[in-house]
Amino acid sequence: MPSLKRASQAGLTLVELVAVILMVSVIGVLLSYSLAESFEIQRTREAVERAKVIATTIQFARRSSEDVGIYEGNLGRFLNANKGSDVWDILGDLDTTREILDRPQSTFFDIRVRPHTVFVSFSMDDARFQSIQFPAAARSIATDADDNFQSVRYTVIPDAARGLLAAHSLHQFMNEKEEK
Repeated sequence: MPSLKRASQAGLTLVELVAVILMVSVIGVLLSYSLAESFEIQRTREAVERAKVIATTIQFARRSSEDVGIYEGNLGRFLNANKGSDVWDILGDLDTTREILDRPQSTFFDIRVRPHTVFVSFSMDDARFQSIQFPAAARSIATDADDNFQSVRYTVIPDAARGLLAAHSLHQFMNEKEEK
């Protein structure tokens, strides 16, 4: 009888030990999930801050277009004037730029900011629609079946400084345009 009692006590202790291990594991998983979520929130905040810098740049161009007119040619000259610079990296994908430079129609800006990505759209008079995105993902180009939409992904903004440089360059370009 005493040995049965000891065995049953040992069994309870083993069950309790397993329960404690499971509880610690669950708490560990929850903590690691919470830390990962917190890290992801921080990364999203940083991406949104970078996105805001780019959005400010494009919004400035959009506001200015109401005053002095950013048409296809003006945007093309701006891109050409900044070849090889951070501005070119940000706005100057060759296919997109060639599309803009080769078209006589007016070009209009539209922007939307979402976590990790700024969508900058160039809409043309003939309803062709191009969107330049600035995400935290690998650069890729995708075109749909009827060739009416092209998506160009960029990862050329490692920090806000490059976005600020682009904003400064665009402001400078627009100021020179207004002076002429």
